[in-house]
Amino acid sequence: MRKKIVLDASAWIEYLVGSDKGMQVAKHIREKQPVMNSINLMEVCVYALRKGLNDEKIFRDTLQQVYVIGLTGQESIHAARLYFKAVEKQSKLSYADAIALTTADELKTTLITCDNDFSGIKQAVVIR
Repeated sequence: MRKKIVLDASAWIEYLVGSDKGMQVAKHIREKQPVMNSINLMEVCVYALRKGLNDEKIFRDTLQQVYVIGLTGQESIHAARLYFKAVEKQSKLSYADAIALTTADELKTTLITCDNDFSGIKQAVVIR
């Protein structure tokens, strides 16, 4: 079984649109099983709707390539604590960002993102 790697919405969107950043994301997911939390998948679908893209096709394509997991009660508490600490430090980390980071924490793996709000977080690889 391949090792897992967590993707946030920004990384998966860049991958789906085939950008230069998306090509870097592709390198990470070639060797590892991509995982995404269902909340972050919702972000991807909202992006598709805003851009007038086929959200159902994007949803199906994502489910074929990414293992999507839900958020447990305990993980919700963990995400809330991460978010609260980030806000205290004047970070721009969103609720969804905290959930992506919690997912990586729970799986003891790295988070791949294209979101600069994760800069300085050691377990996040920020693709620029």
